[in-house]
Amino acid sequence: MNYIYKIIFPNNKVYIGKSSNPLKRFEDHFYIAKHELRNTMLCRALRKYNMQTIILDIIDYGEFTFEINWKEQEWIRKLNSNNKLYGYNMTTGGDGGNTYDKISKERKKELSKIRSNKWKENNPGTLYKKETRDKIADSVSYHMQNMTFIEKENLKKQISIGVNKHYHSNKGIKHKSCISKKMSGDKNPMSLQSISKRWNCSLEEAKKLAPKYGKHQSSYAKQKASETHKGKVVSKETKDKIIENKLKYKYIITNTETNQVFETRNLNQWCKDNNISYGILMHRATKKETRSRRSFKKWNIKRVCNG
Repeated sequence: MNYIYKIIFPNNKVYIGKSSNPLKRFEDHFYIAKHELRNTMLCRALRKYNMQTIILDIIDYGEFTFEINWKEQEWIRKLNSNNKLYGYNMTTGGDGGNTYDKISKERKKELSKIRSNKWKENNPGTLYKKETRDKIADSVSYHMQNMTFIEKENLKKQISIGVNKHYHSNKGIKHKSCISKKMSGDKNPMSLQSISKRWNCSLEEAKKLAPKYGKHQSSYAKQKASETHKGKVVSKETKDKIIENKLKYKYIITNTETNQVFETRNLNQWCKDNNISYGILMHRATKKETRSRRSFKKWNIKRVCNG
């Protein structure tokens, strides 16, 4: 059973609506008005007057939807409630009026900002804290370690296909152009121009101060790089430099659970033998890894220079 209800305000203006549960619908109107989720004439009137001074009255009922829609239109026409002088209805009623199309574009943007801010205030869990982000990262790293090599390669292919589809789409091209405009020149904090301005130095000195980040390349990129380097002859001087750099540092690794101490000069080979990620331990050795992960809390590493 559906009902036609009438909300009477202290200024003798009315609002006509339909619902299967008029009391709950009346409470919903007050909730929407109180939290400023909408800015209709009804919401402004509900915020203006006290709830105790407003009257809810059931004036008609009907079993079928077409019947209740027709009765709502008749009551709005009879009481002239869609006129601003007599009521707060914005449409002629029926199957529900679309009041959003009548709002200007500027007002729509303001309402979207208000709703997004209200959503963030009422749902703080959507913005993840650092603890939750660390837990997600720990779980992902734990599952990645238990995956086989074939499963990892398939996952990388799926991610690369999805990324390529997005980049080559119209949305991806617009997104890239917006980012390039925002992060070009002095706007990019990692560029040499911004670093030179920040530290009041020349561009040559800024190159020394600029951070160097390692790039994680895919297996396809590594294969192409290896094919290009095939057949190239390495001189003795470069070989001697590579050996000197390897022997320059010594790594002392301690297991906090068993108190075992390991010493090695080739960290990559030691990580392969013990089935541990080389990248994270290397970041810890160079003091770049600040986030502690579940599987690496038991390992402490120090890099000692032999001089």
